Amino acid sequence: MTTRTKRPNEKDGVDYHFVSPDEFKAKIRQGAFLEWAEVYDGVLYGTPRETVERIIRSGDVALLVIDVQGGRAVKAIFPEAVLVFLVPPSLDSLSRRLKQRGLETDEQIQKRLSKARTEMKYLPAYDYGVGNDDGKQQSTVDAIRGIIAAERRRISRWEPQ
Repeated sequence: MTTRTKRPNEKDGVDYHFVSPDEFKAKIRQGAFLEWAEVYDGVLYGTPRETVERIIRSGDVALLVIDVQGGRAVKAIFPEAVLVFLVPPSLDSLSRRLKQRGLETDEQIQKRLSKARTEMKYLPAYDYGVGNDDGKQQSTVDAIRGIIAAERRRISRWEPQ
């Protein structure tokens, strides 16, 4: 869920649930988020707790795309959560990607790059790191699928007969 403006190619309820800041803040007060953060320029992002709990109860994998603050919050609630850090090939590459999107000012891009530098310091707290190399999106997806497959086979996750 987010308070940011929907981009032209995004669909409400598919990419995110786009809500007003007031609606988001009401959900914070209700304890409706597993994790939430004010990320860039007052924009709020959060993961609805009920959605994740429903996915887990069904036996499926809840795959969250969240920042390190969110990862720490989720790990505190679900110690068995597996954290995967998507590692950009370089900060220069990340800068190029952001500029090519054309959605942010140079100042906003610099803030994102600064945050990326800070977040890289949290890499040791993660269970896996996956390179998110330019032009190799399928390789990144395949690596994450491999991690999910391996984690499902972990003996400690088996239920007793």
